[in-house]
Amino acid sequence: MMFDKERTILYNKHTLERRGFVSLYHDLYPHNKEAFHSVIEHFKTGYKTCVINAPGTGKTMVGLAVSEFLKKKTLFVTSTNDIIRQTQETMERFSVDLPIWFVTYDKLIHMSTEELDSLDPELLILDEFQHSGAPEYTKPIDYLEQKNPFLYVFGLSATPIRDFDFQSYT
Repeated sequence: MMFDKERTILYNKHTLERRGFVSLYHDLYPHNKEAFHSVIEHFKTGYKTCVINAPGTGKTMVGLAVSEFLKKKTLFVTSTNDIIRQTQETMERFSVDLPIWFVTYDKLIHMSTEELDSLDPELLILDEFQHSGAPEYTKPIDYLEQKNPFLYVFGLSATPIRDFDFQSYT
């Protein structure tokens, strides 16, 4: 993998709160602060990572905090419009104003290459990312990764193994 100087992450775990980089960070549960730090540390050297936690434990908040910290144009992909609505309500509740575009996996697979090109994300958050392993879902994700080899990909899941084919995405 090539080193991209412009994407170097300036980060110091001990000074994060003092510097005020991430307002959402203060609202994370302790286990999610740890997950946040792990994600940022991983993104120093790699472009793909995931957080696996039980349902309702704040994975979406970690995703939003990472997006806020990286200050990257974000595409948030999830399984339902209800999750999109809940995430947008969370953003409103915490007064979060980020360049995030929301789409369901079903919408993503029906987008043309022109539509995908217009999104041009720098951070791809795959909520319920166990769905992203389905053959029809991998095509647009692979396209976005090929278009931008420095695309950060961040998966969130409570169930990283798909029950019907026992394929693991960790």
